[in-house]
Amino acid sequence: MIEHIGSWEDGLDEMGDSVQDGPLSLSLLPGEEEHHRVPGVAVEGSDGDPAKALLIVTNYRILTIPTAISVPLGCISKAQEVFQTPNGYGVLYSGSRRNQTAPYPVILHCKDGRCFQFLFLGHASDVDLFLDILEKPFPPFAFTYHDHCRAYNSFGCGPEPDMEGLPPDHPRSKPIQTPNHSFAPSPSGSLSSLGSLPLDPGRLLKHGWTYDARAEYGRMGIEHSTSWRLSDVNADYQVCESYPRLVCVPKAATDEIIKGSALFRSKSRFPMLCWRCKSTGSTIHRSSQPLVGLRFNRCPQDEKLLLLMQQASRAKVLYIFDCRPKVNAVANAAISGGYESDSVYRNCKLLFCGIPNLHSMRDSLDRLQNLASRTQTPNKPYSDAHYYSALEGTQWLDHIRSLLILAVQVVDLMSPEGGTPSSVLIHCSDGWDRTSQLCSLAQLLLDPYYRTLVGFFTLIEKEWISVGHKFGDRYGNQCSVDSLPTSDQQSPIFLQFVCCVRQILEEFPGAFEFNELFLHSLLEHHASCLFGTFIGNTDKERAMHDVAGRTLSFWNYASDHAKQFRNLWYEGAEGASVLRPKPSFEQMKVWATNRSVAEMKLKVDQQLKVIKRILKQTHKPLVQPPSTQEPICTEDLSDESAGTVLVTKLDSLQSSASSDSLIFNMCPEHRTETPEFHPSHRAAQFHQQLESMCNHSVPGDSAKLIEDYFGVHTAGRQVVSKF
Repeated sequence: MIEHIGSWEDGLDEMGDSVQDGPLSLSLLPGEEEHHRVPGVAVEGSDGDPAKALLIVTNYRILTIPTAISVPLGCISKAQEVFQTPNGYGVLYSGSRRNQTAPYPVILHCKDGRCFQFLFLGHASDVDLFLDILEKPFPPFAFTYHDHCRAYNSFGCGPEPDMEGLPPDHPRSKPIQTPNHSFAPSPSGSLSSLGSLPLDPGRLLKHGWTYDARAEYGRMGIEHSTSWRLSDVNADYQVCESYPRLVCVPKAATDEIIKGSALFRSKSRFPMLCWRCKSTGSTIHRSSQPLVGLRFNRCPQDEKLLLLMQQASRAKVLYIFDCRPKVNAVANAAISGGYESDSVYRNCKLLFCGIPNLHSMRDSLDRLQNLASRTQTPNKPYSDAHYYSALEGTQWLDHIRSLLILAVQVVDLMSPEGGTPSSVLIHCSDGWDRTSQLCSLAQLLLDPYYRTLVGFFTLIEKEWISVGHKFGDRYGNQCSVDSLPTSDQQSPIFLQFVCCVRQILEEFPGAFEFNELFLHSLLEHHASCLFGTFIGNTDKERAMHDVAGRTLSFWNYASDHAKQFRNLWYEGAEGASVLRPKPSFEQMKVWATNRSVAEMKLKVDQQLKVIKRILKQTHKPLVQPPSTQEPICTEDLSDESAGTVLVTKLDSLQSSASSDSLIFNMCPEHRTETPEFHPSHRAAQFHQQLESMCNHSVPGDSAKLIEDYFGVHTAGRQVVSKF
């Protein structure tokens, strides 16, 4: 997930002059203001060597010029001064002795997994001032950004907000008053928050905040179901403050049963339906722990509700996945919590998952980031010779693997190969951390819709945002500066979920419409506070602060850059409907989230350039074997458009192909059921080989690689020796 940050102090003498502290032409975001600048700072350059830069702190982020590092303030979880050691860096604790002379190293740990190192080349006071600025609370920039985007829009610099398609009772369907400004903010330029992906204020004001729970449940067939109903029992948030207004429950469950169950569940989070399979009727539900206590309390309404859930789904058994270790569940009984008993809840079977709590996850990420930045503590000195044992000691990959294994277990119960489908209830203590992880991962594996870009938006809105995952407490994304959480409540729960998605994407590259670039952008902005999508803990809190009306949506940005976020190897909805990843340590990788989003976009562009270079050096047209498909040729492709046109043609062929897939249609001799010729397998193989060429400049016959995968012939092709 994170790469090493090397020590650059030995190379400082080889750097050129530092950036002068003079007037600069900065392209900042609308509403972004410079607060502080430090001219003498060394950072990692594009070649990995130290480079002198100007460090600027604004009301939204830290950025460096000319190296173009951009770190939103909301993403920073820890900023600490360190000192040089023979093998890395040591942490300066209170009373520790600071270096007498420059440089003064500072390490930043970010909530999205990244680490950054800055070497202050000037005075120690620069470090003190920098750290003091980062320690002060700051209001979410999303509100300021929205106001200035509206002001920018009011000067005729962009399109008017589009409110069409929103539900009548939606907050964004009402007109918003544009604030008066005496100046016209300039649009974002090259130094946008996402590097080379621009932020257009006018376009970001369009659409967004359009998640419609009723439509999503309709997609599952709830509207025409005789067993389920949509209930507005929580329309005013009086039954459960952290649940959405609209919930899905068994049709036979009355409002009195729901309210009685809520009184018996932690934080009143009663069991509700998350997902239903239209073909089998099996369902996924979520809730919080029952308030059993040491006296083994019972609740007839809660027992009745679970029985009705099992009957409505026509499952013989309702499996209850308690995400906690059993010892934790037993300990919670001492404070009025607890777990369901098989003898009390009929037709139910309880399974303990053993996922550690949020504090263990936070410590795990902290150890991983210390390892990545080569930071050592007095009890844990860093040693490169023991890197892999230290990586194992972080337990980060153990946690990722455990989540994937549990998600596959849910899939096996709900979509058994030849067996009877079962239904599942998932909960932890309060039902908003580990429950969200397991619910969303299971649905991602079961339903191809959630692997599309729009479907993934829906999944996050449904299983994270609307059901009360505490983005405000876990990542500091509070609606106001007056309600900042303590560091004890922060934890990388959402980061772990995205890392799990990345592992699945690595194993099934053709199953997802979105790419790794999108996941990097999502990770940055789930904590950046640039958009209001991830601000606040609950729907009720966001409604009280009118977050939807006063901020912009991340989904606007993602939709506007759908082309950059599109996975070139996506096989469409006709691919594998159910995924079963094999999360072995042998296959799992530590995800290098330390790469910037701009670098990730460059990686995507490199893949296109490889294809384009192959076509450019192929003098004769590509001749396809006899088929009804349109031949792919290069005679009409310019150097600038070759890769894009080829990919467009391939995309159109793939989207129109049947379940046999493009490979099967174009390679009749490969029509076989053996796994090595399955479309998903060959797509993964081709993706890995081409990525290796892009990243490592491996000499090879790349034209032959294209031929083997796409089933086309390049007559008179030439070997491309190096990329």
